[in-house]
Amino acid sequence: MSRSVTALCAGSFDPVTQGHVDIICRATALFDKVVVAVLVNSQKKPCFTIEERLNFLRLALQDFPQVEIVAYHGMAAELAAELGDAVLVKGVRNEADLYLEQTEAEYNRRLGNAETILLPCKTELTHVSSSAVKVLLSYQLPAQAYKGLLPPEIIEQVIACYKGGFARIDPQSIKEENSHG
Repeated sequence: MSRSVTALCAGSFDPVTQGHVDIICRATALFDKVVVAVLVNSQKKPCFTIEERLNFLRLALQDFPQVEIVAYHGMAAELAAELGDAVLVKGVRNEADLYLEQTEAEYNRRLGNAETILLPCKTELTHVSSSAVKVLLSYQLPAQAYKGLLPPEIIEQVIACYKGGFARIDPQSIKEENSHG
């Protein structure tokens, strides 16, 4: 009897990028079901609301019916257990990401017995990060500036929702996120 395995792609997705979408889409080829969870982290001050981030994900992933999109208040390991021992799937762009994700994988294993699979990002997406997108948004650049960074389905919505959102977040958190997410 074969076992159905669920992948959990969890993060802040503030906003979801082309890199996030690539990892999620690749996970759909590897797993029977993929759950994408927008984690609510009280330590982070997001630029976009939970509702906006969920909507961006729904639009970007509308062609993937096996993907379920949820918001979750808690740790990824807890949600993985609630989903029946889902496997966490994370993307890795560089050495800094690898170090961070290996550390988080160990905590997830210790705290919730959750396993993590790390997928290296495609070479053409190594420069893509939510932090970089937020910096560009602060300059109010035209939509074509986000080609290849944001899923095309959400570029206009992200620009419209931004509303100078940089004032809603701590600049230090952007520097920290840019070093690992």
